[in-house]
Formats: sequence, structure tokens, C-alpha cells
Amino acid sequence: MTTPDVDGLAVKGRTAILAGNGRLPEIIAAQLAAQNANPFVIAVTADVGDWVGKHDHAHILVTQLSAIIRALRAANVRQVVLAGGIRVRPSLSSFKIDWMTLKMLPLLFRSLRKGDDGLLSAAIKWLESHGFSVVGAHELVPSLLTPSGNLTLLVPAGQDKTDIALAIAEAHRLGREDIGQAAVTRAGEVIAAENRHGTQAMLAKLAASHTGFSRVGVLAKFAKPQQEIRVDLPAIGPDTVDQAATAGLAGIVIEAGRSLILDHDLTIARANELGIFIVGMRG
Repeated sequence: MTTPDVDGLAVKGRTAILAGNGRLPEIIAAQLAAQNANPFVIAVTADVGDWVGKHDHAHILVTQLSAIIRALRAANVRQVVLAGGIRVRPSLSSFKIDWMTLKMLPLLFRSLRKGDDGLLSAAIKWLESHGFSVVGAHELVPSLLTPSGNLTLLVPAGQDKTDIALAIAEAHRLGREDIGQAAVTRAGEVIAAENRHGTQAMLAKLAASHTGFSRVGVLAKFAKPQQEIRVDLPAIGPDTVDQAATAGLAGIVIEAGRSLILDHDLTIARANELGIFIVGMRG
């Protein structure tokens, strides 16, 4: 069969998107569809969004392992991308128990006791064990990757540079401990660290306590040192910019080459409008 080019990459057979919430799976599906690659979307959470109706799709919860494999095979899928978030981490008791799941129990038990990295690595091993190739979102849509350098009209200066260095160091610490990918610093102090609730919850808490009008402080989002780069790369979008501004921050620094900017043009335009800097830096 022909292999259509998707944003510069040849798609090797039909691609399925195991879609959680957020914009990323929608963007990937739209890019594939625009190149006539006919994506198959499996909505693995209940809050994926109505956009799935534009594509060949199925609604199968992430805990229904056998049903997911059957659907992928029936749709003649060759490669799979995992994209989007899952708000509630599944428990072992939530999985539908059948023969396939029974064989997976040792791996499930080990991965659920670990952090997100362990769970995502287990998901990749499981898919590959059934003959599917797992690819990253950035492999299908390379334009999502963050470039190096200043991306906005405003650039960091003075205290911003100190805050950037400290925020990156804290993001790296969180990553090594598999706690999170993001941290916020202000005036030379760490004032917030991401946990399992995510960047949005962290910024919302900061915004609730923000009373001034001056823009001081930096949000850093960096991949974990041990990151499986095919899944869960750090990402920002227009909403992140709005949240950073509401929290009173001066800017955002995100890892170049190992993070994603969703709706790139809109994100940069929104940052310019609000007077927020965005910088891509190598880890």
C-alpha cells in the first residue's frame, strides 16, 4: 500500500490514536486526516471530546485491554500513538479481567506501583507484544516540537535569567523522582512544583494566591531525564499562556527538541498579546 507523508514522515500502515483528554490527540488526528492517512481513534477515557466523531473511532476504556487489541486488529492498524491525558489513574481492580488481562497481571501490578513512567512503559511493552509499532506524537507531527531560542517578542532579562536556571533545575529534580515535569520560580525561590494533578492545577493554585499586577517568575517544563520520549512529552498551548499570565508570571521556558507546543502560532500570538516570553532551551 502507499504510505502518505504526514508532516514530512511516511506513515507505515494505518495509525491508531489511543486518545486521552486534551488537544494533542485531536491535533494528531486532524493532521493524519488532512494527509488522507485515515486515522483510527480509540477514546480511552470518557472526556475525550466530540472531535472523535470526525474520524473512524471507538470508545473503549483504558482498562479494557482485550477490547482495545481486538479493535486495533479489526481496523487493520499497524502503528499506535498514545496521546492525551487520563485524569484518574486506573487501579488494578478497575481492569476487566479476562485471559489477556490475567497474563498481564504481573506487569500491571509492577507498573501501577511505580510512577507514570512505569505505567507508560508497560503500555508500550503491551502493545509491542501484540505486534503493533508504537510511535511518538512528534514523529507523526514534527512541527509540534519546540525549537531553540526566544520564540516571542519579549525576551527574558535580569531576574528572569536567574529564575529560569532555578526553575529548570527544579524541573529536572522532579523528573528524576518521577513526580512531575514543571516548576515555577519567582525572585530566586521555588514557589510551586508539579505533582500528579498536573501543570494546570499548579498554575490555578498560584493564580488563586496572586494579588499583584507585576509580572515576575518563570514556569519551566522539561522532560524527565529517564523520559520514554514516545509518550508524555511536556507540552504547552494557548491555555498554558493564559494560566501563566493569570498567575502573574513573566514567562515560560520549555525544553527544545523534547517538548511540544500545541497550536504553535496561536500560542505565540497569545504570549505576545499578554506580554509573556516563551523560550526553548536544550536540557
